[in-house]
Amino acid sequence: MRNAVAILGAGTQGRRLAYMWSSRGRPVHLVDQAPAALEGALKDIDNFKNTVGKSDGHQGGSITTFGGENLNEALKSAWLVVEVSLDFGSTQQ
Repeated sequence: MRNAVAILGAGTQGRRLAYMWSSRGRPVHLVDQAPAALEGALKDIDNFKNTVGKSDGHQGGSITTFGGENLNEALKSAWLVVEVSLDFGSTQQ
């Protein structure tokens, strides 16, 4: 059954979207190439749960992290995929 939301990118927007979907009871698969980004995202999401989540009725959806090498696994049970990662290295000013 496909019921997870896969979010590609664990930066500021990705972690907020992960919190939002999990707060509504959805399982979330958070994917990023950088382990530090995934670790930071989980810390921020826990902080959101302990502050905003107390007043908005967080429904406790799970958040599972995946490195980029496990993208296929993260997408297997996803009904929605949101890409929020940007490649700033290719942007010219």
